[in-house]
Amino acid sequence: MATTNVEIQKLDTILTELIKKGIKKKGLVDTGSLLKSINVKTKIQHNKISFNIEAEDYYEYLDEEYKITEDVLKSPQWNKAIEDAMTNIIEIQLETI
Repeated sequence: MATTNVEIQKLDTILTELIKKGIKKKGLVDTGSLLKSINVKTKIQHNKISFNIEAEDYYEYLDEEYKITEDVLKSPQWNKAIEDAMTNIIEIQLETI
């Protein structure tokens, strides 16, 4: 049986990979150190989803200019991942009632 933590870990992995793909798609890969540094931690509390993107310091500046995170969060892949995760989390919570 899946757990809420498993669903959150799936979101971490998916968002990390989507950000890496966004960086590549925008042609922002030089040495690859930025790609290697990307790590996302998702948190769900009080029916709200938040996440922290750990990355090289300059990601913040690239993201400001190229809207990497914004584009990823608007993507169909991310919307599907969130929908699937929330459905699974609700099912997990209903099983415990």
